[in-house]
Amino acid sequence: MRRGDGLILLVLCLAGGLRSWQMGTDINWDLMNYQFYGPYALLTGRGFQDLAAGQLQSFFNPIAHVPQYVLMRALNDWPRLFAFLMGLPAGVYAFVLGKTCLVVLRAAFPAQAGLAWLAAPAWLIGITGADFLSLIGLSSNDVNLGLLVLLALWLALREAASPSPLTARGLGWLALAGAVMGLALGLKLTNIIYAAPFGIMVLALFGLRAAVLTGISMVAGFLLTWGGWAWFLWRNTGNPVFPMYNDIFRSPDFPPIRIADERFLPRDLWQGLFYPFFWLRKASGMVTELPMRDPRLALAMLGVAGLAIAALRNWPWSFAAARRQRATLFLLGFAIMGYAMWAKTFGIYRYLLVLETLSGLLVVLALGLLLRARVLAGFGAACAIALGAILWVAPPNWGHARYGAQVLWVDPLPVQPTEMVVTLDDAPHGYLVPFMPPEVRVMGAFTNLTQPHFDSGLRRRIIAAVAAHPGGFRILTTPHLPLEETNRRLEPLGLIISGECQIVRTTMDTHRFCRATRR
Repeated sequence: MRRGDGLILLVLCLAGGLRSWQMGTDINWDLMNYQFYGPYALLTGRGFQDLAAGQLQSFFNPIAHVPQYVLMRALNDWPRLFAFLMGLPAGVYAFVLGKTCLVVLRAAFPAQAGLAWLAAPAWLIGITGADFLSLIGLSSNDVNLGLLVLLALWLALREAASPSPLTARGLGWLALAGAVMGLALGLKLTNIIYAAPFGIMVLALFGLRAAVLTGISMVAGFLLTWGGWAWFLWRNTGNPVFPMYNDIFRSPDFPPIRIADERFLPRDLWQGLFYPFFWLRKASGMVTELPMRDPRLALAMLGVAGLAIAALRNWPWSFAAARRQRATLFLLGFAIMGYAMWAKTFGIYRYLLVLETLSGLLVVLALGLLLRARVLAGFGAACAIALGAILWVAPPNWGHARYGAQVLWVDPLPVQPTEMVVTLDDAPHGYLVPFMPPEVRVMGAFTNLTQPHFDSGLRRRIIAAVAAHPGGFRILTTPHLPLEETNRRLEPLGLIISGECQIVRTTMDTHRFCRATRR
């Protein structure tokens, strides 16, 4: 690192920690459902002792959430310190983003040192987006995994920015970048929207040899973080990504269909092309479940259009000119293909974190190329755009609470070691499992994956486990589910509520436990 980088990194980490501390205790839905349960099940070797205790998400790779689980357990009596530490990776992310902005702008404008100042507004636009601000310190780990993606991109852009031919050392850096990208993909498969464009741009700009080496290292990183979990799922269900893509793998535990969350996908091609302009007003239900507003991806699209105009103005390009803009071309191809894959496959705004934080860089690149001779004008325009983006943003709130004595406090659970717990709704209950006796099995009998009208091998396994259980039963639901409906959902299991129910309160939510017996 350069002189002063250590101090900058420290300041940014402190800022990330303070932002996380200021938001309060994280109580988001995913944390309650599976992000606390998954690492617990992995570390204690529960395997398939439980079935769908964290609903569909029980089968997501939990490795990325292990550090947070361990830290949460260790610092449960220090909730403010825990929140502060959870925000530190955001500072590292901001630091790497700054480095990325500098390396691209210095390569794009090597003879105009003044244009490097455009890195400041580019960076400022990137770290003040709705995604980045709302995800700091969150258990989703989107910032942490996005950091891996951004780090891989920065390593590749450094080589793309070099005016010299690719050396053996450069190949080594590209291989390292591929490995880091593979780690990110293995930890969260939705990062395919970044990994695929990354590999294509390495092939297009560095050639076949570099692409093969980068691809091999990417596969190695991917298998390191995903291979073990894939083998676990394959051994227990016959599908390494269970229950996803079961139309291909045909696990007997699920119908041969493909699960897809299409709630947020663009309705047609035209909406997909201009989707970010729909987010200029505050609304929910379009790309998030919660209200949000952000102009950054719309600005990025305008930046791409500006880059296209600048390229046409300077056409035809010489080979030397194209090489000087190789970092810009890498970034441009990466962003365009990443957005296209996202709009076709997911439509979930949270997955756009990396592109959101790169939006400012695309904007100032366009300004710099269009206003080459007017450095002050370009810098002033970039600062004005940054100020407008900061004032216009309205981040979603994924769930936070005021600090209590502990990060997670749970009433004593009325569950005996000989009992089986059965959940009967799609409310998040998974985080309660670590507070139950370790002998207890938890069956998700009526979840977002297992419902009576949706016959599956997994549901039949749950029914068989309930039938074979020799002890008593506790039914776990939200307090809002009427007891009549609870009994109706218990009919296929041959159970019925018996005796009084007990309300259990935690720092995150309220739950109801009812004793049940066989009909």
